[in-house]
Amino acid sequence: MGRRAKPAKPELSALNDRFRRLMAGARKVRNLTQGAVAEKVGRPQSYLGKFEAGKRELTVAEFIEVAGAIGVSPLRIISRLLKRPSPTKAELPTDAARPPREEPRRSE
Repeated sequence: MGRRAKPAKPELSALNDRFRRLMAGARKVRNLTQGAVAEKVGRPQSYLGKFEAGKRELTVAEFIEVAGAIGVSPLRIISRLLKRPSPTKAELPTDAARPPREEPRRSE
C-alpha cells in the first residue's frame, strides 16, 4: 500500500502570524541574518527560516532562547503582540459613517 498524504496544516492564526512578523522584524532591525541568530542558539539556518515562513512554531523555551539571540526582551515581544493592532484601511469608518465636521464660525 502507498503512503498516506499528510493532511494539510490549518492556517496559522493571526496571532501566530503577528508573532512571526514581530520576531523577524526585531531580527532585521538589528541587521542579523537568520543564520547568525540560528548559530547563536546552536541550530541550522533552516530552523529560523522555517519559523519565519510559518512552517514550524517555537516552544516557549525556544522563543526565549531565540529572542535572547536576537537581543530583544521576550516581554517586549509579548507586550507588542498583545497590543491591539492598528485598524487596516478596510476597517476604518467611511465618510458616511462619520459625523459631519462643523465649520468654524466667522465673525462678520
